[in-house]
Amino acid sequence: MSGRTWVWAYAIKMLFENFWLGYGYGTFWEGYNSPGGAFWTITGVGAPHSHNGYIELALDTGVIGLAMFAAALFLLVYRLAWLIRYSNDPAISWSVAYLGLFLVTNLSETRLWVNNNPFTVFFVYIVIVTNLEVWRLLCRNKRRDRAYPTYGVRQLEAVQ
Repeated sequence: MSGRTWVWAYAIKMLFENFWLGYGYGTFWEGYNSPGGAFWTITGVGAPHSHNGYIELALDTGVIGLAMFAAALFLLVYRLAWLIRYSNDPAISWSVAYLGLFLVTNLSETRLWVNNNPFTVFFVYIVIVTNLEVWRLLCRNKRRDRAYPTYGVRQLEAVQ
């Protein structure tokens, strides 16, 4: 109905022409002389972007950039899962909820890596806050372990 599937099909087809590095950040849909201009001329649909954050990121940075985002996302999800288990900070549940919203909305809109977009800014904020919270908990545990050392069975036997 909205023509998004046409845009997605064209964008994925064009992605395979510059598979590894993409077309450059924000250049695919930049005017009639761009690769997106051919789509506008053929279909008459004036799409300003690919209406999918993941496809748009792949067009901009290629599969290498998409893989780097996927690796960062995997690490973020792993650290959030660790924090759910070991932290009682209420901001963790908010971060998980926002991350879910962010990932789902990028299936139909381009908000994944857009400059000066609140969605992108909040995603980067969650990455920073999550890493700081993990670091804080690990440092606190290291200080506690130094203050109260634990000994193994062999160490206790050597002391006796």
